[in-house]
Amino acid sequence: MNTKDPEGRWRVPVLGRALLAAALGLAPWCLCAAGVAGSETFHETLDVVTVEVPVYVVRDGAPVRDLTADSFELYDDGKKVVVTGFDVVDLEDETPPASGRVPGPGLQAPLAARRHFLLLFDLSFSEPGATIKARDAAIEMVMNDMRPRDLVAVAGYTLSGGARLVLGFSPDRRQVVAAIRRLGDPQLFERTGDPLKLVLDLALGAGVQGSLTSTGSNQGGVGGRVDTDAIQLQNLRELQRESGKAQRNVEMGRITAFLNSLGELAQILGTVEGKKHVILLSEGWNSALLVGSYNAQAQMQQAEAAARGAVWEVSSEERMGQSAELNFLDRILEMFRRADAIIQAVDIGGLRKDAISGGKAGSDNSLFMLADGTGGELYRNFNDLGDAMGQLLDRTSVTYLLSFQPTKLAGDGSYHKLKVKLKNVRKARAVSRPGYFEPKRFAQMTAIERQLDAADFIVSGENSGGLAAEALATPLPGRDGKAYVPIVIEVDGKSLLAEQPDQKMAGLELYAYAFDAAGGAQDFFSQNMGLDLAKVRPVLEQSGLKFFGHVDLVPGRYLLRVLVRDARTGRYAARALPLEVPDFGAAQAFLSPPLFPEPLGKWLMVRENKNRRDASLPYPFMADGQPYVPAAAPRLGPSGQDLHLMAFGLGEGPLALEGWVLGGDGQRLDGARLALVKQQSAASGGLLKLVARVDAPGLAPGDYTLVINVRNQSGSELTSTGRIRSSGGP
Repeated sequence: MNTKDPEGRWRVPVLGRALLAAALGLAPWCLCAAGVAGSETFHETLDVVTVEVPVYVVRDGAPVRDLTADSFELYDDGKKVVVTGFDVVDLEDETPPASGRVPGPGLQAPLAARRHFLLLFDLSFSEPGATIKARDAAIEMVMNDMRPRDLVAVAGYTLSGGARLVLGFSPDRRQVVAAIRRLGDPQLFERTGDPLKLVLDLALGAGVQGSLTSTGSNQGGVGGRVDTDAIQLQNLRELQRESGKAQRNVEMGRITAFLNSLGELAQILGTVEGKKHVILLSEGWNSALLVGSYNAQAQMQQAEAAARGAVWEVSSEERMGQSAELNFLDRILEMFRRADAIIQAVDIGGLRKDAISGGKAGSDNSLFMLADGTGGELYRNFNDLGDAMGQLLDRTSVTYLLSFQPTKLAGDGSYHKLKVKLKNVRKARAVSRPGYFEPKRFAQMTAIERQLDAADFIVSGENSGGLAAEALATPLPGRDGKAYVPIVIEVDGKSLLAEQPDQKMAGLELYAYAFDAAGGAQDFFSQNMGLDLAKVRPVLEQSGLKFFGHVDLVPGRYLLRVLVRDARTGRYAARALPLEVPDFGAAQAFLSPPLFPEPLGKWLMVRENKNRRDASLPYPFMADGQPYVPAAAPRLGPSGQDLHLMAFGLGEGPLALEGWVLGGDGQRLDGARLALVKQQSAASGGLLKLVARVDAPGLAPGDYTLVINVRNQSGSELTSTGRIRSSGGP
């Protein structure tokens, strides 16, 4: 469920990722045997955590702005606590990112302050025609009414499979729309290639951004329709026929199964930071089975029979409902309240194409019970969900994020009640999470909770969790209009071994996702590996593990996010790398970052799974006919070092190089020298390879930025930068 990183930040993962795939085999050039990480217990401190409390303040249905930290009082289990952090996210100030802009701080608001919407389509209690209409209405709302910072997930409920996630909470509207459109596809709930379920279909790449338009039932849209409405309608009818014709006991079993799935969903939502809005699109079920008859005349007849003593004519279930199931419903609703999740129920009974009446008898009562019991609302027969939920979207557009540090936590996942009070804010009310669960130790987390945690790190972009790792990426000419982008990930061996001195096996999880300017994931890779420490401990102690993978990207600007996690202890490192991919097909000039070669024997080398490799592309990093893997965190010694550069679009003539070093304050430092050693002829693809020598004598130990400028005979020049670490010395 919840965990913490060594810097004391509260870690709460993002909803609903698939279970991790089985450990992938290592590449032939790996020096170790693959295995499974152990499950031994370990020590993990839980001394300092930070709990984030998102708060909406509403007056007359509208958000209240311009409040400060002094406007709030926060209570943990009835005891007033000190607010240690305060932030404000106002969606009215938010505009979609300009074309080509890498997602910046504006889109990377604190995860707890971002709105989470889960679109849950009920495919068993709803008529297929109504589901088709609800699907189109949901697409309209996602495209026209939600803000770029909003995270949207898509799930579907079937009697045979329960509530199953199609897409996890994502800012990528292309993936969201594709997930909604494919509801009813028989293969929809099958495992995809993405273990974190942030990506449904990589065919929805940056090249189709222009097709992000709102859509009606007969329009095109993102990537075109996967299936026609007729095929979808038939698939939905086949799913519904699995339920059979329900008698009272069968119907009660169906309702119980539905509520049980909601309970499981609530448990998962409890691990998601921030306010969650579950938009349940359903026709509901016969509420009389839980709360008695919905028919006033029938209720009167039952009451009269009871009054005259004709008890044999009184049905307790008809009059009072099923008390056990009603108690079960109350427990489910309490789970949603504790998870800070609100059910916004949408009665789609009047939306289906073949509707004759206004829906099923008593169904709106059941939906009302779910919504009202969690603090939500019931919306009846709305074709425009954005209009129906406009008030909700407006009053939650301003989020005040309060933070505090609880003390004396047991680390057992227990629940604590929270209360927020307003100070000197008249005629307004504060809506906040009702409580929080204590963090669990990583060893106590379930497999799905661990995957939720990993997805959270990818989406939130936090970068420190007790494990030391670095990453390097550079675009190179590829094929089919895409660049080939190698990614080098280095894991410090001593850091990895720090908490497992006596372990025989260690496990690592690696993830890399490339997000475009709109927050869409354009490509990714993931890999699990087991390390036989009896064989590889010496090389890990000497340096560490170096991994080589790649993604394929069309021209544009991206934010590359890399996550490395210890599969046994949960320690992690996350890195965010801005990346600009040139248009190699249009001969756009490009200069790679400085690449510092390292001998292969220095690191434990692991290459990406063979299914991800493109055998038609030659290995890009070569020096004098020998392959090398560049350093992700190069160290510059006192005697200098060779570096490699790859240039594109500068022609064949001689080039001039200039280099300098920037300190941590961005100021240029004197004394750095850069000399061109070798210039190879351009390859068939027009890629020049340069070898230079960099020397910075007297540079004090520390981290710096190396800036390199390359100029051709005509005066055209390119500049690139890279991080270096100086070991000091004369």
